[in-house]
Amino acid sequence: MRCWVDGVAGAAVPADDRGLQFGDGVFRTCLVWEQGIHAFDDQLTVLQHDADALGLTFDRGKLSTEMLTAARTLGSGVLKIMLTRRQAGRGYRPDWPASTRRILLAGEMPRRPVSAWSRGVNVQIVDAPRVETTALAAHKHMNRLVQVMAQRAIGGSGVDEALLLNEHGRIVGGSMATLFLVTADHVVFTPALTEGALAGCTRGQVLRHLGSLDVDVREQVIASDDLFRAQELFLTNSLIGVWPVKAIRDADSTQAKQWSVPGAVTCRLAGSMSHPLQQRMIADAAEADQ
Repeated sequence: MRCWVDGVAGAAVPADDRGLQFGDGVFRTCLVWEQGIHAFDDQLTVLQHDADALGLTFDRGKLSTEMLTAARTLGSGVLKIMLTRRQAGRGYRPDWPASTRRILLAGEMPRRPVSAWSRGVNVQIVDAPRVETTALAAHKHMNRLVQVMAQRAIGGSGVDEALLLNEHGRIVGGSMATLFLVTADHVVFTPALTEGALAGCTRGQVLRHLGSLDVDVREQVIASDDLFRAQELFLTNSLIGVWPVKAIRDADSTQAKQWSVPGAVTCRLAGSMSHPLQQRMIADAAEADQ
């Protein structure tokens, strides 16, 4: 893994960094493909939105140059961009607004089986810890302990993604991906931002793509039982594109459901999105089945 801090390759992050101490920062995770950054402009726009929410300022032009330089160095893989509040000393009280420290990490793509795109993944609802529906929930800040503990809960179980609940017991989404469900009449639902869902880059792209396909898509409250009545489920994020869900079980494994995947709406969406890794994996799966 390679690292840049404020544009300097191999530089160290100071021990008093507020992102390290308090999670006082925001981040984005980008797919790098053939020396380019997928959805580059959208990623920067969402990063700016999240930084504004925390009162963080940064030079967008300078960061853009650093990101593109890192992508050319990496070739293909994952680029993580972190902006942390540049302030030394102890205590929670921050400078506001504050300039930021720019931290870039570049590494290999996590290994995923081709079948995740072609034959679907397994998901499970996890009951604890729960997401609090605060104003910060929609922003990708650097405190990700809920997601870390959710992934710990499903470790070694054969489950690919954990589905999170908020403090009201309603569905928030995945620990690393946005969740969408499709009803029998092909209406698509995803948890509303007021439910604690993350306003992710790919979430916005999917909402726009579904609209362009004349699919009725709605953001609303989703209960756990709604998932078991769904015709299709699928997951999305910047690295994977679209994953169909083939099976779900609830937190105590007393309720479960399986689907034949991918469903019709999931197929239409995946075919309309120019996500390079997804396209490669689907092509590889088709070749393997011949």
